Amino acid sequence: MNTLKLQKEYDLPADKIWTVVAGEYATVSNSHPTIVDSKYLNGHTEVKLGAERFCAFDDSGKQYLKERIVKFDPENRSYTNAVWEAGKFPLDTSKTQGTFTVDELDGNRSKVTFQMDYQTKPAIMGSLVKGQFKKLIRDYLISIDHYARTNEKINIDNFKSIRKQYSDEVRKIVVA
Repeated sequence: MNTLKLQKEYDLPADKIWTVVAGEYATVSNSHPTIVDSKYLNGHTEVKLGAERFCAFDDSGKQYLKERIVKFDPENRSYTNAVWEAGKFPLDTSKTQGTFTVDELDGNRSKVTFQMDYQTKPAIMGSLVKGQFKKLIRDYLISIDHYARTNEKINIDNFKSIRKQYSDEVRKIVVA
């Protein structure tokens, strides 16, 4: 089993960040630079325990994740997403999940912690893909900041310039 944990602080209220991270669960493609499409699955229409979503990482639909919320604690701004189908990604879906937690640091500052526990197929690939997963999450943490401030939809084309705007913030992301 592999674990990846990243944290980023924001000069924004926790509720605003929670709205992006959880409130827009099915529309994560609006705020994630490498997800090209996302939507609820299987009749789900709101973020809650058991909600399912589809996230496409390419236009062909071959690189995708199907995820389900298996723990949901809105009072403490936390949820855990389990991957139940992984398209072309080399993940063992029975052992892959990620937890987002948004903590209030003070009235106008917050912190996101993302922890991903995963197993790859084959298991030896775990250390090889860790750097890719780290970059993917790091980019998303930057995107959350920009999207929460501007409501500008983020994609692979505009993310390069957005990342430059937040270059100082990239260095502040803590990898544990």
